[in-house]
Amino acid sequence: MHIKPQYILGIDPGLSGALALFDPETSDIEVLDMPIHNVTVNGKKKKTLDLYALARWIDVNASRIREAIIEDPHAMPGQGVSSSFNFGFGCGVAQTIVASALIPMTLVRPATWKREMKLTADKDISRRRASMVFPQHSDKWALKKQDGRAEAVLLALYRSKMR
Repeated sequence: MHIKPQYILGIDPGLSGALALFDPETSDIEVLDMPIHNVTVNGKKKKTLDLYALARWIDVNASRIREAIIEDPHAMPGQGVSSSFNFGFGCGVAQTIVASALIPMTLVRPATWKREMKLTADKDISRRRASMVFPQHSDKWALKKQDGRAEAVLLALYRSKMR
Protein backbone atom coordinates (compact mmCIF):
# COMPACT_ATOMS: atom_id res chain seq x y z
CA MET A 1 0.00 0.00 0.00
CA HIS A 2 1.39 3.37 -1.03
CA ILE A 3 1.06 6.20 1.48
CA LYS A 4 0.51 9.61 -0.06
CA PRO A 5 3.06 12.16 1.20
CA GLN A 6 1.17 14.77 3.19
CA TYR A 7 3.78 16.97 4.84
CA ILE A 8 5.17 20.27 3.66
CA LEU A 9 8.78 20.73 4.71
CA GLY A 10 9.64 24.29 5.72
CA ILE A 11 13.33 25.14 6.01
CA ASP A 12 14.74 28.21 7.69
CA PRO A 13 18.38 27.80 6.60
CA GLY A 14 21.40 28.84 8.56
CA LEU A 15 23.10 27.60 11.69
CA SER A 16 20.31 28.85 13.96
CA GLY A 17 17.59 27.75 11.55
CA ALA A 18 15.33 24.73 11.62
CA LEU A 19 13.29 22.27 9.62
CA ALA A 20 9.57 21.75 10.13
CA LEU A 21 7.19 19.14 8.82
CA PHE A 22 3.63 20.48 8.63
CA ASP A 23 0.49 18.56 7.70
CA PRO A 24 -2.05 21.11 6.40
CA GLU A 25 -4.96 18.72 6.98
CA THR A 26 -4.28 17.87 10.63
CA SER A 27 -1.95 20.73 11.70
CA ASP A 28 0.48 18.06 12.88
CA ILE A 29 3.96 19.58 13.27
CA GLU A 30 7.42 18.12 13.77
CA VAL A 31 10.45 20.37 14.15
CA LEU A 32 14.19 19.87 14.14
CA ASP A 33 16.84 22.47 14.84
CA MET A 34 19.35 22.69 12.03
CA PRO A 35 21.86 19.97 12.98
CA ILE A 36 25.26 21.41 13.79
CA HIS A 37 28.71 20.42 15.00
CA ASN A 38 30.65 22.50 17.49
CA VAL A 39 34.27 22.58 16.31
CA THR A 40 37.43 24.44 17.20
CA VAL A 41 39.30 26.12 14.35
CA ASN A 42 42.51 28.04 15.05
CA GLY A 43 41.64 28.05 18.75
CA LYS A 44 38.17 29.53 18.18
CA LYS A 45 34.92 27.70 18.80
CA LYS A 46 32.77 27.58 15.71
CA LYS A 47 29.51 25.98 14.60
CA THR A 48 29.23 24.12 11.31
CA LEU A 49 26.38 22.27 9.67
CA ASP A 50 26.23 18.56 10.30
CA LEU A 51 25.72 17.62 6.67
CA TYR A 52 25.28 13.92 7.36
CA ALA A 53 22.60 14.47 10.03
CA LEU A 54 20.72 16.91 7.79
CA ALA A 55 20.82 14.56 4.78
CA ARG A 56 19.87 11.57 6.94
CA TRP A 57 16.86 13.35 8.51
CA ILE A 58 15.54 14.42 5.11
CA ASP A 59 16.15 10.95 3.67
CA VAL A 60 14.32 9.22 6.54
CA ASN A 61 11.34 11.58 6.17
CA ALA A 62 11.29 11.99 2.36
CA SER A 63 8.45 9.51 1.79
CA ARG A 64 6.18 11.66 4.00
CA ILE A 65 7.08 14.97 2.30
CA ARG A 66 5.06 16.13 -0.71
CA GLU A 67 7.03 19.36 -1.18
CA ALA A 68 9.50 21.71 0.46
CA ILE A 69 9.76 25.46 0.80
CA ILE A 70 13.11 26.98 1.61
CA GLU A 71 13.78 30.57 2.54
CA ASP A 72 16.08 32.09 -0.08
CA PRO A 73 17.82 35.01 1.63
CA HIS A 74 20.67 37.07 0.28
CA ALA A 75 23.62 38.79 1.92
CA MET A 76 22.64 41.52 4.35
CA PRO A 77 24.37 44.89 4.56
CA GLY A 78 27.04 44.90 7.23
CA GLN A 79 27.38 41.13 7.25
CA GLY A 80 30.99 39.98 6.98
CA VAL A 81 32.37 38.10 4.00
CA SER A 82 32.93 34.92 6.01
CA SER A 83 29.44 35.05 7.53
CA SER A 84 27.87 35.64 4.13
CA PHE A 85 29.80 32.74 2.62
CA ASN A 86 28.86 30.36 5.44
CA PHE A 87 25.21 31.37 5.32
CA GLY A 88 25.08 30.98 1.54
CA PHE A 89 26.78 27.60 1.85
CA GLY A 90 24.09 26.46 4.31
CA CYS A 91 21.30 27.61 2.01
CA GLY A 92 22.84 25.78 -0.93
CA VAL A 93 23.35 22.61 1.10
CA ALA A 94 19.68 22.56 2.17
CA GLN A 95 18.56 22.99 -1.44
CA THR A 96 20.93 20.31 -2.68
CA ILE A 97 19.86 17.75 -0.09
CA VAL A 98 16.16 18.38 -0.78
CA ALA A 99 16.75 18.10 -4.54
CA SER A 100 18.77 14.90 -4.14
CA ALA A 101 15.82 13.39 -2.22
CA LEU A 102 13.66 14.21 -5.28
CA ILE A 103 11.36 16.44 -3.24
CA PRO A 104 9.76 19.27 -5.25
CA MET A 105 10.95 22.59 -3.87
CA THR A 106 9.99 26.24 -3.86
CA LEU A 107 12.39 29.02 -2.90
CA VAL A 108 10.98 32.19 -1.41
CA ARG A 109 12.55 35.49 -0.41
CA PRO A 110 12.13 36.45 3.25
CA ALA A 111 10.39 39.72 2.37
CA THR A 112 7.83 37.91 0.21
CA TRP A 113 6.62 35.29 2.65
CA LYS A 114 6.95 37.50 5.72
CA ARG A 115 4.88 40.26 4.13
CA GLU A 116 2.17 37.74 3.26
CA MET A 117 2.22 36.30 6.79
CA LYS A 118 2.25 39.81 8.34
CA LEU A 119 5.69 39.39 9.90
CA THR A 120 8.76 41.58 10.18
CA ALA A 121 12.44 40.81 10.61
CA ASP A 122 11.78 40.61 14.39
CA LYS A 123 12.14 36.92 15.27
CA ASP A 124 10.01 37.32 18.43
CA ILE A 125 7.08 38.33 16.25
CA SER A 126 7.52 35.10 14.30
CA ARG A 127 7.45 33.10 17.53
CA ARG A 128 4.32 34.92 18.71
CA ARG A 129 2.57 34.47 15.37
CA ALA A 130 3.37 30.75 15.27
CA SER A 131 2.02 30.42 18.82
CA MET A 132 -1.20 32.22 17.85
CA VAL A 133 -1.74 29.97 14.83
CA PHE A 134 -0.59 26.76 16.54
CA PRO A 135 -1.16 27.23 20.30
CA GLN A 136 -1.01 23.47 20.85
CA HIS A 137 2.60 23.51 19.57
CA SER A 138 3.84 26.75 21.19
CA ASP A 139 6.19 24.82 23.47
CA LYS A 140 8.27 23.93 20.38
CA TRP A 141 9.46 27.55 20.01
CA ALA A 142 9.03 28.86 23.55
CA LEU A 143 12.67 29.95 23.86
CA LYS A 144 14.12 32.94 22.04
CA LYS A 145 16.81 30.74 20.48
CA GLN A 146 14.08 28.55 18.91
CA ASP A 147 12.87 31.27 16.52
CA GLY A 148 14.12 29.19 13.57
CA ARG A 149 11.56 26.53 14.45
CA ALA A 150 8.73 29.07 14.37
CA GLU A 151 9.93 30.47 11.05
CA ALA A 152 10.25 27.00 9.49
CA VAL A 153 6.66 26.19 10.53
CA LEU A 154 5.39 29.52 9.24
CA LEU A 155 7.18 28.94 5.93
CA ALA A 156 5.38 25.61 5.55
CA LEU A 157 2.07 27.25 6.47
CA TYR A 158 2.73 30.00 3.89
CA ARG A 159 3.32 27.34 1.23
CA SER A 160 0.12 25.52 2.14
CA LYS A 161 -1.86 28.76 1.68
CA MET A 162 -0.37 29.31 -1.78
CA ARG A 163 -2.14 26.23 -3.16
